[in-house]
Amino acid sequence: MKFQEVYTTTLEQHFDNLLSEDYFDDHSSVHVSASVGIALFPIHGTNYEELFHNADQALYDVKTGGKDGYKIYSPN
Repeated sequence: MKFQEVYTTTLEQHFDNLLSEDYFDDHSSVHVSASVGIALFPIHGTNYEELFHNADQALYDVKTGGKDGYKIYSPN
């Protein structure tokens, strides 16, 4: 397995855990949801503009698919 595949799998597992938890305090609980677009340096860009653009495209794809999720940028 390539480094990129291992890193991507680890990142996906982290986001699955983070976005599926409820958070509690002494008086209430909160369910947190988020939409996240991810671009990895240097795979998806080598400067701020490229990375931001590609992460924004991934975020758009998440929101188009129904929100409350994440996507790692893919040029396809």
